[in-house]
Amino acid sequence: MNVKTVLMTLSTLFMLNGPAIADEVNPVVAEQRQGQAQGKKHGPANMYHKAFRQLDLSAAQQAEITALLEAHRQAQPARQRDAEGRAAWQALMDAPQFDATSARELLTQRQSKQLERQLQRLQLDHQIRQVLTDEQRQQWDSKRAQRGERMKERRRMKTEQRAAS
Repeated sequence: MNVKTVLMTLSTLFMLNGPAIADEVNPVVAEQRQGQAQGKKHGPANMYHKAFRQLDLSAAQQAEITALLEAHRQAQPARQRDAEGRAAWQALMDAPQFDATSARELLTQRQSKQLERQLQRLQLDHQIRQVLTDEQRQQWDSKRAQRGERMKERRRMKTEQRAAS
């Protein structure tokens, strides 16, 4: 084997084993990877924690916000669809004739649940903003605006890619 092949093989092996080595050396990294694998990186609580890491919160502010997030999470009903609701949708689709009245009723129920979740989320945002200082609110607002711009740019790029293909 020539030297180039050996070096390429070794570097590839190291790159593939790098995460495993990092997990053994640093248990925090292993825990973060495990949490990400379980889907814990998404959701409002993690979004808030990421945003607040940049705001230099005091210990009291962190404790208060954590309590607000936990209370919000506990107040949320299980997001699993109930068997009754699924059965109603399935009955609507399996019926020989489409029942527009039943469909409207099911859609209205879904919209009212969504509206209630959005209302609770706005209330949580308001409560958290009351914990922040004026300077922290300005920082948070600017970060949110930047994130919104990035999201708009991503959507625009996806639209352009779809149009090109």
